Amino acid sequence: MLTIGVHRKLAVAQMVDALNFVQNQAGVIPQKVMLDGIEDSIQIADVINRVRLIHRDFEKAGRAPGAAGGSK
Repeated sequence: MLTIGVHRKLAVAQMVDALNFVQNQAGVIPQKVMLDGIEDSIQIADVINRVRLIHRDFEKAGRAPGAAGGSK
C-alpha cells in the first residue's frame, strides 16, 4: 500500500483510513493464524499499530499548546 499526501501528516491520515478499510473488509486476523518466527515477515497487525501510533503523535503535536499547526 502506498499513500501520498501534500504533507506527511495527511499521508499518515490517509494510510490509517486505508488500513481501517482493509481491516474492516478482511476482518481481524486471529492470533492462531499469525506467523511466528519467520524471517523477513512483518505482521499486518504490527503495521496497523505503528501507523496508528504515528497518526496519534501527529494529532497530539497539532493540539499541543502554542502549536501553530504549520509544517516544519
